[in-house]
Amino acid sequence: MVLSADSKKGDQTKAVLLLLPQTGSRDQPVVEWTEINSFWQWRVAQYRSANFTVKPQGAGSNAAETKVEARFFRASTKNQQTFAVLQWYAWFNGGHSSPLSWFVVDQLAQWHRKRAPWVAVSIVIPMEPLGQVETTWNEAKSLGQTVQAALMAGPL
Repeated sequence: MVLSADSKKGDQTKAVLLLLPQTGSRDQPVVEWTEINSFWQWRVAQYRSANFTVKPQGAGSNAAETKVEARFFRASTKNQQTFAVLQWYAWFNGGHSSPLSWFVVDQLAQWHRKRAPWVAVSIVIPMEPLGQVETTWNEAKSLGQTVQAALMAGPL
């Protein structure tokens, strides 16, 4: 799916959204990043942890914000295409790039005889060849907030 968001400069940022949902209640997030990275054959640079918060859609002003901790990095391909990439596992009340965080959330849900479904999210934003990934952070964050809020409002 192709996403677009308005940047501060007034132009539109186009990005590719990759969603890999949990296919069964016993599926655990483990290898999605490896599969995605090997498919694109990325060389990763400027890797960092990236935090953002999301206010649930349609919630009042008193609604608690949800925290997401994602992976954010520059990825380049063999033919010199360069992308900013934001990745995390989304669940009903947050998200994290580590499967361990989902495991804790799922264990708490199981105490209430429920499960915590997840979706692996990758947002891929084209950028200048071998540029600084930080120049795309505001667009990546905005798209990440939109995607997480939409997932929390619907499928999760």
